Amino acid sequence: MIAVTDTGAGMSPDIMAQAFEPFFTTKPAAKGTGLGLSRVFGFVKQSGGPRFTGPEEATGAARSDVPQTETVLLVEDDARVRASTAATLLELGYTVIEAASGEEALRKLGENAAIALMLTDIVMPGMNGRELAEQARKHSRSLKVVFMTGFTRNAAVHNGVLDHDVHFIAKPFTLEQLTAKLRAVRAQPE
Repeated sequence: MIAVTDTGAGMSPDIMAQAFEPFFTTKPAAKGTGLGLSRVFGFVKQSGGPRFTGPEEATGAARSDVPQTETVLLVEDDARVRASTAATLLELGYTVIEAASGEEALRKLGENAAIALMLTDIVMPGMNGRELAEQARKHSRSLKVVFMTGFTRNAAVHNGVLDHDVHFIAKPFTLEQLTAKLRAVRAQPE
């Protein structure tokens, strides 16, 4: 059973219109993520609704395509976005290792041989996502990389940040979009 409660006083119409959007929060920095409603909405939507009446053995089917040992390195400098994305990856059945910078990501790559895929923001202070990917592939040539950013693919390519042939997902993304992107990347031969 999943039970959701809220002790808040209610929402204004403009807040209510955005309450279920991924990454939307009314919380100030360092006061929590405030992403409860969008997480519940994503879970209910992914599950096909809040009620399950089928056979018990079907409950694990949604994650059966994710290998039990699949480890993702999530690199995102914004703590709220990192927390929300990590929760989504965990919900999809991945093991998640988080890093707040390119430098931290490289250190964690060196410490964790199980990392098969890196999901990294492009625009970060210090080392950007493209520079990180170049350095990361020196650790593991088989590492698969998916770039994410709030900019469009065209903007990232035209500004010389990304090449045309890289894996890319625009933020904010839905659970379904992330699922499809990771499935497509994992299906490609090394």
